[in-house]
Formats: sequence, structure tokens, C-alpha cells
Amino acid sequence: MSYGYITKLSENVDRQHVRYNNRYGTAIAADIYTPKNLEEDTAIVIGAPYGSTKEQAAAIYANTFAQFRFCYSRI
Repeated sequence: MSYGYITKLSENVDRQHVRYNNRYGTAIAADIYTPKNLEEDTAIVIGAPYGSTKEQAAAIYANTFAQFRFCYSRI
């Protein structure tokens, strides 16, 4: 388990950390969860609640959704 994450990543899921600037120049950090052997799937983007970070509560949902063949990005 990587530092900051509270859940173990499923063996069927890949996680990639990305950073980009939005149209206002604000830096955005996100983790993208995809099913392994991804071809074409539906995507879900979730913003973590204010009391949490992308490495905590939202990681539980991201890992689960990716196991069901959804691409999931936590911002």
C-alpha cells in the first residue's frame, strides 16, 4: 500500500497519479483508477468531500468502481 492510501488496491485495478492545471491555472492532482487490460469503458469523476483527501475515503469507491470496469478519477 502506498503512503497516504487507506485501502489496498485490488490486483485487477491500476492506479495512475496525474497533475494538470485547470483553465484558471490552478494545479489539480488526481488519481485515475482503471481496470487492468482496459479497452473502452465508462468513466466516473468524483471530487473528494471537504473533510477528506483523494487518498482516503474516495479511494474505497475508486477501487470498487474500477473492479466493475469503470474508469474512476478522484480529484
